[in-house]
Order: sequence, then structure tokens, then C-alpha cells
Amino acid sequence: MTPAPARSAGGTQALERALRLMRDIASSGGLGRRLIDLQRSTGLTKPTVHRIVRTLVRHDFVTHDRSTRRYFLGAEISILSVSAPDDLSHLRELARDDMRQLAQATGDTAYLMVRSGNDIVCLAREMGPYPIKALTGEIGTRRPLGVGAAGVALLAGLPPEEMEAVLKANRKRMRGFPNASERAIRAAVRNAQATGYALSGGMVHRTVRGIGVAVRGRRREVVAGLSIGAIRERMTRAHTGEVMAALARARSAIERKLRAHERMRRTVGGA
Repeated sequence: MTPAPARSAGGTQALERALRLMRDIASSGGLGRRLIDLQRSTGLTKPTVHRIVRTLVRHDFVTHDRSTRRYFLGAEISILSVSAPDDLSHLRELARDDMRQLAQATGDTAYLMVRSGNDIVCLAREMGPYPIKALTGEIGTRRPLGVGAAGVALLAGLPPEEMEAVLKANRKRMRGFPNASERAIRAAVRNAQATGYALSGGMVHRTVRGIGVAVRGRRREVVAGLSIGAIRERMTRAHTGEVMAALARARSAIERKLRAHERMRRTVGGA
């Protein structure tokens, strides 16, 4: 008999490794990754990493800067994204006005984060008028799912077994966030599940405090994390209450727009 299952398993493993490497390159925030960086972050051997990235470079999913010896995402990623469903673009557009109002109402920085595998990615950011900004990431910034207020909100909305799988997969990566231990994340998740609000006590940066909520779709599935980041000294009890109330209003408004958009899409699709 032909050992098709074995070949299938090997092919799946190679694909998963390639996707892991591309996500790791994407998490560099445009700075790129060296071969040794990819080896350390993924735990793969140097020959394995080199073989996979060489294939990705050949197909333009990754590009290699010989002068810096760094790898970056390639043009093929952008080309494929043109044909992808625009759900994320719609989410960003639907949330834009409410995020601006949220940032203005609190004075602080508002973030909209979405899940990507075991990561969260910043989809949108709006800055409020308070002069000292709490900027913990830019649009496109990636970090392990569970790090930061929006990450906690997203993690808290997952089924228990899925949450455990994410935490296990991210254990090594958490070393880059000394204030985001697994113990701290689990405690924050329990609090978010009990209160509806996710709190980050300096997980991303020790001087920043964050408060987040989960944004849910029509079927009550978690589609995004909405959060506010502010400097530690600003998060008094009174201001925390103001931020929580503003987050609740913004979340409700975004969820209403999401439901209306879904109804319209179903109506058009059924016409």
C-alpha cells in the first residue's frame, strides 16, 4: 500500500512550519527577521528554517535583503490579499467613527485588535487628545494572543480547550514579555470572564495600563478586542470607570453596525 497518510502528515507539518515562519516575520513590525531569529523563535533547526524560507522566497511570499541578511514578507502576500474577503476592511470601517469618539471621550489611545492564529494583530488605532500617549503598537503590530487588554479579552472568549492550546503554543514567546506571565494572563482572563472587562497591568509596557472588551458578531462569536491604553498614573479609579463606560458604549455601537452589515449582506446575497 502507498503510505499516503504519512506523506500527508509530512506535508501538513511543512505547511504549518511555513505559516509559522511567515507569521513570525510579520510580527517584526517591518524590521525583518534574521535566520537565527527565526530559528530561535520557532525552535526549528537552522537547515529546516533555511529550506522553508528559501522556498518562500522563490514564490515571492518572503523577500531576502542580502545587505542586512533579514527576511521580510514578499509581494505575493499583498497580491493574494486583493482577492481575499473584505471582512476585516469592513470591520475597520464600521468601527472607525466609534473608535474616534472613544479616543476623544477618554483622551487616550484606542486599539482594535483581531486574532491571527496564536497572535493578535492591531487592525486600527486612534489617539485621543491627552498629551502623553500610550503607544504600545502600530497598525499591523503582532504579539502573542493574551498579551495586553485586547488580547486578554479575545482569549477570554475562546472555548477552554482552545485557550489552553494557545497558551501552550505561546509559552516560549511569552519570555519576551516579562510582565505577561502565564499566571498573570490566566488571572486576567478569569477576571474578564467574571466582569466583562479585561485589565492589563503593564503586560506590554510596564508604564502602560489597558482596559479591553470583546466585540461580538451576530452569533455572539468574538470577532475583535477593543481596548484603551493610558499611562499608569492616569488610570485612577475615577478615570478607569470613565474608560469602562466609554468602552461599553463603543462596543455596543460597533456590534449594532456589525449586525446591520450582516443583515444587509444576507439580504443582498439572497436577492
